[in-house]
Amino acid sequence: MVDLNAERLATAELLGCTGVASSAAEFDGEGWDVVIDATGNAADLVATGVLDPEVFISHREPLADHGAALARFQAGQGRKIQVLP
Repeated sequence: MVDLNAERLATAELLGCTGVASSAAEFDGEGWDVVIDATGNAADLVATGVLDPEVFISHREPLADHGAALARFQAGQGRKIQVLP
């Protein structure tokens, strides 16, 4: 898995991903036979109970603190930041 967010990489390892990096260049020429973009499938996996959403939600902020949530997002902190009404 390639991601700039260190917390997301740690979560990927926790879930069993064996190769994580913040840049594709870190894989040192290993290359890929197949690349899978699973972004759209995550919602289906959560809805069917395959994935636990609690693993992915790292921060919950009340609506009154939406500015802090946006700042955290812009700083690349956390995995999923949820703003609650």
